[in-house]
Amino acid sequence: MEHLNRAGRWATLLAFVAIAYLAVQPSNITLVDDFNDKSKHILAFFVLTVGLLRYWRLSWASTALALLAFGVGIEVVQSFIPGRTATPWDLVANCLGFALGWAFFEVLARADRYKPAQ
Repeated sequence: MEHLNRAGRWATLLAFVAIAYLAVQPSNITLVDDFNDKSKHILAFFVLTVGLLRYWRLSWASTALALLAFGVGIEVVQSFIPGRTATPWDLVANCLGFALGWAFFEVLARADRYKPAQ
């Protein structure tokens, strides 16, 4: 089971790197589908939240602070990249992704806790 936890930690780290890389790429598209953009933020932060809670075993508060810092950092960097903009709505979508990931993790943890003994 430990090898799965190690793989999960690496996958979470890889997700951080991939998201950071994609977030700092210049955009040549002047019109971006806002709903699609926000759904990507929600999905990315959902995945990061579950990874940090499950495989890195961080507390929800530590996870929230780490992801808030990551999200704000991305927005600050994007404000200096041609074709990219920093917007508070991206941070809202990030927070929604965190909340959904945390809720998902809690539901799974409770379901596992209350599983009948075999």
